[in-house]
Amino acid sequence: MGREQESKPAALFFSTSLSDAEFAAIAKRVREWTGISLSPEKKALVVSRLSRRLRELGIPSFRTYLQHLDTDADEVDRFIDLMTTNETHFFREGHHFQILAGWARERCREPLTIWSAAASTGEEAYTIAMVLAEECGVTAPWSVVATDIALKVLAIGERGRYPIERAKEIPPHYLKRYFLRGVGNQTGWMRVVEALRQKVRWQRLNLVEFDPQRMGRFDAVFLRNVLIYFDPPTKAEVVRRVLTTLKEGGMLFLGHAETLTPGDFPLQSVAPTVYRKCLSAE
Repeated sequence: MGREQESKPAALFFSTSLSDAEFAAIAKRVREWTGISLSPEKKALVVSRLSRRLRELGIPSFRTYLQHLDTDADEVDRFIDLMTTNETHFFREGHHFQILAGWARERCREPLTIWSAAASTGEEAYTIAMVLAEECGVTAPWSVVATDIALKVLAIGERGRYPIERAKEIPPHYLKRYFLRGVGNQTGWMRVVEALRQKVRWQRLNLVEFDPQRMGRFDAVFLRNVLIYFDPPTKAEVVRRVLTTLKEGGMLFLGHAETLTPGDFPLQSVAPTVYRKCLSAE
């Protein structure tokens, strides 16, 4: 008889196959926890985003991962980070910031609070802050509240540190005034100056579940590029909640692919994807 081969521990087998039932279970959790609706066309995206996480945890299948989600609250946060889209950049949809500049210029003596309601990694919130600083000065009584459901992106925004490649999105005079270029082991990075970072407050928030009464009142809200991920009833509910926080005459900015029918809400159209809350609307 030949020599018996030495037994070796079997490698853990990972299955990247996602059944329709498993996708439906994942989509249900995403819907319940974030309000985001995942269509069946997103199945490949879900596999792509979660497969690496399964390997990191040593979990062999999506079925087992779903069971893990039901027992590990910390993993729910990680899951939400992976399932939410965080594409953004400085001065995205630049016409909005031209409108904001003119609007703010007339109100510089007033305390102003602007809400960046889907702030992601912070580029939008800091763009708002730069515009307000330019028009009113850094020490004027204005502030920005930046919220997102994903903890990972909030941490990046609060740090205010970005790859130097993002500089091409920022007008030169803003870049010179409001950013520091990294040196030494920070080469290749830039950071928002402290005076501007202090004007932005970061907060985790679920747009589907938040209590408008606890959010305070805002002079303008940027609710951009997030409504497209909600189904129509959820979209309408989110807009109603957000409008409760918006002062009469306040400005609402949506993303370029998002529109509202003013007749469905107490809004007047100011420009494409820009609205003003009607007086005596509450």
